[in-house]
Amino acid sequence: MNDAVTRANVGHYRKLLANKLNGEKQQILSRLLADEENKLASVKPALETRQHICDFSKVPLHGCDQQAVKSSILELRRGPILYNRDKMIFCEGDPADYFILVVNGVVRTCRIYKNGERRIAAFYFPGETLGWNEELAHLVSAEAATDTMLLYIKRSALRSLATRDPRVTDFIFSAIKNELRRAQEHSFLMRTNAKCRVASFLFELWARTGKMQHLLVPMSYGDVADYLGLTGETLSRTITAFEQSGLIARVSKKTLVLGPLRAWRDNCTLSH
Repeated sequence: MNDAVTRANVGHYRKLLANKLNGEKQQILSRLLADEENKLASVKPALETRQHICDFSKVPLHGCDQQAVKSSILELRRGPILYNRDKMIFCEGDPADYFILVVNGVVRTCRIYKNGERRIAAFYFPGETLGWNEELAHLVSAEAATDTMLLYIKRSALRSLATRDPRVTDFIFSAIKNELRRAQEHSFLMRTNAKCRVASFLFELWARTGKMQHLLVPMSYGDVADYLGLTGETLSRTITAFEQSGLIARVSKKTLVLGPLRAWRDNCTLSH
């Protein structure tokens, strides 16, 4: 029902925008349309995944371009399992028996310290995998940053498959290498100032979520602040400063257009 209403709103706003309107009305309707399109985009992947849940050939698996290899890996799957936003997926110290494929939604890995402080280590998006550490237990906790659907693949079964198919070994090495690269980049990022951190995060998020015209930030801004080692107030001020400088445009609270932020971010990174 809500999906039908959202579709109707999208059609209505598009018809209104087809008429000649003054600048203020055009801007308001464009924001309303973007909000409704983002609602529809967030619902559609989950609905499509449920409808085609038996056809796992449609599930993306980053780092594995060969359909036959992907199929052989996904034959080992357990699930799918749905997690609501903020639900725990695994805790630090739990046995690391599986690696996990994100089908839709966003997963965050984090560590919570005794004083209550939380540090987010990474975010994982559809098609990405987590749980690649070679330890017997997880070194961090994982939680659903949004409503999330996951597949689990037994680590021992994947290793057995890799002994028979070197292409699976290549996929494992590629996934681990990508994980190490992101950890290293995040370490470097934390040595820059707040503006560089936020700009780099937004650009990376845009790249990892498909380089769409509008960037929808799916996780909470509290999550983003914890990932970047900033306060919520600093994050908010920085995004507002980018908007006032023309580096980004804010369509709605969590929908942005990056504008010339990429060039600014490249110069910022090179100078720190």
